[in-house]
Amino acid sequence: LPPSMHWVGGEVGTLVGTTPAGGFCAKHAEGYALSLGSFPEATTGSFTVQTDAPGGAVPVEAQLESQGALEAGKWKVVIVITLEAGGMLRRVLHYLQTAHPDAAIIGGIAVGRYMLHAHRHKVQLLGSGIVGLNSSIACRW
Repeated sequence: LPPSMHWVGGEVGTLVGTTPAGGFCAKHAEGYALSLGSFPEATTGSFTVQTDAPGGAVPVEAQLESQGALEAGKWKVVIVITLEAGGMLRRVLHYLQTAHPDAAIIGGIAVGRYMLHAHRHKVQLLGSGIVGLNSSIACRW
């Protein structure tokens, strides 16, 4: 994949999608669901929020800020994936909604043991926390 591409994903028990002909399909098998971000007309970004960040605990807001996720009004779509619901997820959603009040924030809870985050040939496997993917342009259907 090109080094400029951002991608995030999580381990899942069921993969859901559509066929080339437009039909629905679901496969009940363990695997990884990935979201890839590379849109020529948009700026994309990604982030991780970790409870066990290297060098000790770093506040959620500081982690998001340092990765560009809170640049006011910049992002129109944010995908958020976590392994567990709780206080950290609520804080992340609060910060994202405050910084990007018009953004579509979507995502879900992965059911496996790991989430993935990759950008510029650096791949991270996270067993806790949150991964996210941002786009500066909303999808048009």
